[in-house]
Parts: sequence; C-alpha cells; structure tokens
Amino acid sequence: MVVHYREYVNTYGSFVGFCLGFTVRLLGGEPYIGVPAVIHYPFFDETTGQQNFPFRSVAMLVSLSSLIIASALAKLIFTSGVLPPEFDICRCFHEGPEQTGDLEELANGTNSKPKGGDPSEKECVSSLAAAEKQLYKPKVHEVDQMEEEMCRDSPRV
Repeated sequence: MVVHYREYVNTYGSFVGFCLGFTVRLLGGEPYIGVPAVIHYPFFDETTGQQNFPFRSVAMLVSLSSLIIASALAKLIFTSGVLPPEFDICRCFHEGPEQTGDLEELANGTNSKPKGGDPSEKECVSSLAAAEKQLYKPKVHEVDQMEEEMCRDSPRV
C-alpha cells in the first residue's frame, strides 16, 4: 500500500494498522509459541484449543482497513488545521525545519551551504548522515559496482 498508494496512506495509519493487526493476531492465539486464544472465533475447538477459522486473514483485513481509515483520519486532522503542524511528529504533512533545504543537493553530496555561518566551511554530508535523514540515493554505477564486487567475491559452485 505504501509503495503504490503513497497519497492515501501515511505513517500514522501504518502504525495503527500494525498495532491493531498484531493485537488481533496475538489474541487469536498461537500454539507454536504457547499463546492461548483469547478471542474464540467461530468453529473454535474447545477440546484442542485450536482455531478452525481463518483468523490470520481476519487480522490482515483488520490491519489493512485500519491502515486506510487511520491514514485518512490523520490526513483530515492535519490538513484541515484541527491540529497545528508542530503536532505532526512523523512529518507526514508538514516539513520540519531541517527539511527546508534542497534535498537533492544533500543527497548528491554537493551541499555548499555554510555550517555555523563561516562561508569557507562546507557542510560534510556522509552516507550515514544522509541515510539517517533518508537522503541517500545510490547512483546506478554504484549499484553496478556493488553487484560486480559481490559476483567476483562469491565462490562459484
């Protein structure tokens, strides 16, 4: 959903969907890890304690529907102004102060904005810092080089 329908889902919906789906899934019980069923779905076998209902599918549908509904509610709340931008802690609808610069310039490592007011000092953008800010985008030739190294280093069978 997040990859193909990014305009319809967001971080808030993903978090709510995960929490609700995980809770419903766990409350259905899991014999492999010794978690007893708290919710007895239709066709529950009392003697063996086994769910004979597709409760994992129900958990998936609960997760999917809550993802869409919570995302729509979050979008409505933040874009209509019910909550101010500073409450958007996941920065789904409002850019934070560190995101106001040119992200492409930072991603390419060509940021020439001075750090600390000294124009002679350029900001150093490492791959780790860029990854933390989700700015690192490998170039095609970098990916090709990594693939060549992996093929060269791996033993042939």
